[in-house]
Amino acid sequence: DEEKVKIEIKPSIYHAPLEELIIQLGHIENNKTTMFLGHNPGSELLINYLIGEWHRMPTASAALLVKENKSWKLENILRPKELTSSQFR
Repeated sequence: DEEKVKIEIKPSIYHAPLEELIIQLGHIENNKTTMFLGHNPGSELLINYLIGEWHRMPTASAALLVKENKSWKLENILRPKELTSSQFR
């Protein structure tokens, strides 16, 4: 049996302040895959808040974060100008 994917679209997070993003992340379950799309400065502020490190997030960047119990770990950041075609083979 395939697991059904739950999709929630919340336009309010696109330009949301850090406080609202933190509230929304509080609803994410452990061990679940989540795509959270936003806009700067919110994206950079949120990553800094979650992992305690500052990372530049230019347009169309994506950060892979893993929630382990109550903490977050940065796995990778994909930035368009740093990608090569060989990464997609």
